[in-house]
Amino acid sequence: MRIKSSPEIENDEMEKSAFFTSKSTVETQNVDFLGLWRPSRMLEHLIDTASRHAAILGYSYDDLFAQKIVWVLSRINIHSYRRPAIGEQITTRTWIKGIQQKLFFLRDFEVKDAQGAKVASASFAWLLIDLENRRILPAASMRVTLPDPHGECALDEPLEKINAPQGMPEVFVAPVTYGVVDILGHATSARYVDWIFDCFPLETYKLKQVSQLKLNFVHEILPGEQVSICAAQQDGANPETWMVAGENLSTGERAFEAAVYWDGSPK
Repeated sequence: MRIKSSPEIENDEMEKSAFFTSKSTVETQNVDFLGLWRPSRMLEHLIDTASRHAAILGYSYDDLFAQKIVWVLSRINIHSYRRPAIGEQITTRTWIKGIQQKLFFLRDFEVKDAQGAKVASASFAWLLIDLENRRILPAASMRVTLPDPHGECALDEPLEKINAPQGMPEVFVAPVTYGVVDILGHATSARYVDWIFDCFPLETYKLKQVSQLKLNFVHEILPGEQVSICAAQQDGANPETWMVAGENLSTGERAFEAAVYWDGSPK
């Protein structure tokens, strides 16, 4: 993880709490050519924050791996109000919102700057996967009592299927090589976000900002496979909306679907 975290962590003295808060600094390696927080690095930061909270609650990666099950990120919805710049201090707060459709573990996030202004809100959905057969497990399989957030939510929006259209133009083909693969042996979540944002020319980022990103991880992508990254603008959509999809050329399966919403000038 490339976000530098300070020793100050507010979590009811590290007790098992519904909420977890950490303070961090946006460092040089986490920004893009504009000096602003790169979206894929923000995703990594949010996942890392969620993992730290999960460890406190007793179901970290190691805790679950011992039971031959793992968390797999399935859907994300991020609203970006502005992108923090290099050197900015940020505070990230996260909590488990509940369970959806008896399968998805929902977690929300709020990110604020040093002045307390909100820079991002997000909702993520995780699935439990049986490591031996790669099958989805019902949420009840974990057999834990989740802390109660008392109805608090960062985004009051359902995490639904995106259903990007078929036949969109190909922008480029991405190989799944060493730098793409994570500890579970498939393409890391952050790389999907890099692929999505690589669909747009640099000039676009000077003129506009992404106000929202929705992403569904449909099928895992394994080492040695190739992914065709396809994108198309939605006619008449307001704000300007692009659909992006990854087609696994090795398996013929759709790997991911995304919706990218663009607003006016960068903030």
